[in-house]
Amino acid sequence: MSSNFPSSVRQLYAPPTDDFLFLPPTLPPSGSPPSPRFANSNSSSPVLILPERSRTSATFPHLSPSILTSAKARETLLWATAGSLFSSFIAQPFEAGKVLSQVQYLPRRSFAPKLPSLIPGGATGGGGVEDAERGDDSEEDDAPNDEEDAQAYFEELIVNASGLGRVQEDELLGGNTKKEVDADGYVLRTEEDGVKMEWVLRRGESNGPWAMTKRLWNGEGPTAPWKGFWTSVLFDSCTHYLPPLLQTILIPLTISSSSHLRQTPTLTSSSTPLITLLPYIASHSLSGFILSPLDLLRTRLIVQSSSRKLRTYSSNPARGLTRLVKEEGGWWNTYFHPTLFWPTFWDITLRSLVSLATPILIEQTFHISLLNSPMSYRTLEAVFNIAGLLITLPIETARRRLQVQSRSQDAGKAAVGFGKTCVDVRPRPYAGLVECIWRIATEENGSGGEGRLGGVKQLYRGFGLNFLASSAVLALESVILATGRESGGSWREI
Repeated sequence: MSSNFPSSVRQLYAPPTDDFLFLPPTLPPSGSPPSPRFANSNSSSPVLILPERSRTSATFPHLSPSILTSAKARETLLWATAGSLFSSFIAQPFEAGKVLSQVQYLPRRSFAPKLPSLIPGGATGGGGVEDAERGDDSEEDDAPNDEEDAQAYFEELIVNASGLGRVQEDELLGGNTKKEVDADGYVLRTEEDGVKMEWVLRRGESNGPWAMTKRLWNGEGPTAPWKGFWTSVLFDSCTHYLPPLLQTILIPLTISSSSHLRQTPTLTSSSTPLITLLPYIASHSLSGFILSPLDLLRTRLIVQSSSRKLRTYSSNPARGLTRLVKEEGGWWNTYFHPTLFWPTFWDITLRSLVSLATPILIEQTFHISLLNSPMSYRTLEAVFNIAGLLITLPIETARRRLQVQSRSQDAGKAAVGFGKTCVDVRPRPYAGLVECIWRIATEENGSGGEGRLGGVKQLYRGFGLNFLASSAVLALESVILATGRESGGSWREI
């Protein structure tokens, strides 16, 4: 071996420049009486100086005062803000289509408004159903005897059919007024307050998020898919920064007080992952609860009409939130009403549990690390995210339906929703989360038929969009790993 190589690898070790510094206590010289300076000084106790990287926040490293004063940090913050706005701008049309497809009411034929019978007498309620059930004998009695009778018979049918343009509203809302319906039994919009309500989006062959986005573009204009954009930006920004801030408060409470350095274990390296997971889930649940009025406003901004004369809430988040709280009966109702509190709690908690427990399951159950097998790790991560949608999407759909309902003291307003909606909503309000899921599964069918699986499909509106997004992220990760570049995590939020 050449003499240029060191005999031991220890000679290659270089101590780090930024390391812990331990200063022993300073004592007065021996033989001299202790002076008041040493008696009152804090230097008599050992001092532990942490490195600079430990003194800054690990969660918000860009919020350090020394960094914020630099021009490079301001430029980084500017680019981060621009990237966040761009990602929200790209995602908002898909989010609007997803929300509208989740709240749209598509009843099965048996739950649609019933029309009077076409048989003479049925239009006036004079026993049309009984006439239809009398059998062949009654049909022979009503049969025409000659051409003139046949012509009169069909003319009478046409006259009676003209009365089918109205049905009793008590079949829909329990009232006594009448509303016009189309041939399929759906209520037609009539003139109200001098404004024709043709802005309600028509049903199509497909009612998925992408089809709903295109229908929104064609029906309300090119800017309609971006309804509630600034509220979404504010909500996404608060959702990004508030949970880490709450974690800095909750995580130290779970660490043993006997730990001198109070090191926080990671989720994947902790020997008790369930205990370590609790403050993270609690921070996300608390954050979702705090921001729930803003999420409620965002949903209603998307569902309401784009017409200035018909819209209920202003696009300004402050003014819209002020009116929302006033209509809901105050902050207490907005936060703690059972139809808002429990859907928010279960939706945020289960989604946080799925996302945070995925790394623990992958590393501690399947023993796959992101450093050793990045492709396998990302694949399992996508599989767990898609599987988690089977649990979270029905609750999210029910939460959107309940957000459209009004908690107003006005019973009539509470029955039909918060105002003018650009899609059809259920005429009668849901009692709660479980009842909402049950009603969707048993009353609705996207195709209007009687298939029982159609209602279950209604609970998973947006599943295909989320599946496509997870697949796209996995494909981009594969390309990055194949090219040998380091994978960045910030772009994955788009």
